[in-house]
Amino acid sequence: MAIDIGSGASDMASSIASEGNTVIDLNNPCNANGTIDTVEMWFAAADADGSGVKVGIFYATTGNYYKCRSAASITGDVTKGSKQSKAATLTAYSGDYIGWHCDDGQMERATSGGAGIVWVAGDQVTVGTEVEYALLADDMAAIYATGSSTPPGWASITSIMGKASGNISHIMGKPVANISHINGKAV
Repeated sequence: MAIDIGSGASDMASSIASEGNTVIDLNNPCNANGTIDTVEMWFAAADADGSGVKVGIFYATTGNYYKCRSAASITGDVTKGSKQSKAATLTAYSGDYIGWHCDDGQMERATSGGAGIVWVAGDQVTVGTEVEYALLADDMAAIYATGSSTPPGWASITSIMGKASGNISHIMGKPVANISHINGKAV
């Protein structure tokens, strides 16, 4: 199953001065547990390319406090003025949000029609960092990410009762190649 998180990387009516700040998009929380592998961003054409960009996955703790669950640095600058796709490996859980920090560049944003964004000064895109953020109600940012969910399945089983799964030929008398479901779930 595919997972996604964030508003979508598109040309929006405004931008947010994100240089030196950490911003979290509260729109479209992650739809399932999994691994993010692609992040899309749209930095405003009127400002600099995004440099020193770090992307993080965050979750709410209490009030306007958010904690960084997973973080990745983007290699190279993010070209401004169009949607850019970058590789990143991030762990995300259902209900998490995506955010970023950059040294330079302004991300596109809309100031109405969204669930809001939160921001705080400084680089908070470090696993375990938890701080209070200020809310910009109704906003959305031009950031989006996709990946795949990690439900339990045959591909994730590495051993059974101490035997490597690659060495198991039969389970309960059935050849492994003929088993399509375990406890009602496809494998």
